[in-house]
Amino acid sequence: MIEDGSFDDGEHYFLFNPGEPLAPGPGGPTGNTEFKACNDPAIGCFGRARRYYRALEFTATKRFSNNWQLITSYVFSSLIGNYEGLFRNDNGQADPNITSLFDLPSLLGNTYGRLPNDRPHQFKLNGSYQTPWRLVLSGNFYAQSGIPFNELIPHPVYGDNEGFGVPRGTAINPLTGSTRTPTTFQLDMGAYFPIKMGEKREFRLMFDWFNVTNTQRAIRQDETFKINSGLPGAANPALQFSNSGYGYGTVFQFPSNFRLGAKFSF
Repeated sequence: MIEDGSFDDGEHYFLFNPGEPLAPGPGGPTGNTEFKACNDPAIGCFGRARRYYRALEFTATKRFSNNWQLITSYVFSSLIGNYEGLFRNDNGQADPNITSLFDLPSLLGNTYGRLPNDRPHQFKLNGSYQTPWRLVLSGNFYAQSGIPFNELIPHPVYGDNEGFGVPRGTAINPLTGSTRTPTTFQLDMGAYFPIKMGEKREFRLMFDWFNVTNTQRAIRQDETFKINSGLPGAANPALQFSNSGYGYGTVFQFPSNFRLGAKFSF
């Protein structure tokens, strides 16, 4: 992976691949960037970018026959590390290869843990049935674990939401008592009626009902624990204040809704 870094708190930046330090010789006359950082007490090692996804998946499929079909799967997985990828969900930064993550060694504290898309359990079921009257019915059901909850704090140089108060993914939401957002599920149903208009032409009337149970659980929660006061010297914890919205939901499942449609194939 490629990221930007700095030896002087952001005054000057360089692009590098955080990882194994190379001593003088293979890394050049003075060694590579990681070697220089590790051997300077004022800087310190950046360390490797790590992301480990491990999963066990079970699937069952019944191909369309006798007027019905079914596809279902269950995934048990874990996603841990200190590098999510080109986009950071924790602070919403969309700067591929130049995120703030490896800019300074001081930004890496508590960043190793459960990454934002870690969902231990995911279940999916999709099925359809063709009635004797040509009407086709379908249903989809999805259930998944919530995402890890964090405690984001200001960084002395980079400001709000750039530091982790506790190891990534282990913060406890004071409102729910959980280290994750709520488990979510959704049931969708649909139907369509085909009308033949020739050998290769068909007109369909369609109806879809999304989120039948009207479940509206939080899929994202406010993870900003402390906020910079904006005053000089705000890096001092005494000059930071708590975020009153910490732990409250910020993004929720879409409410129940319907869709009517028509489709002509030729």
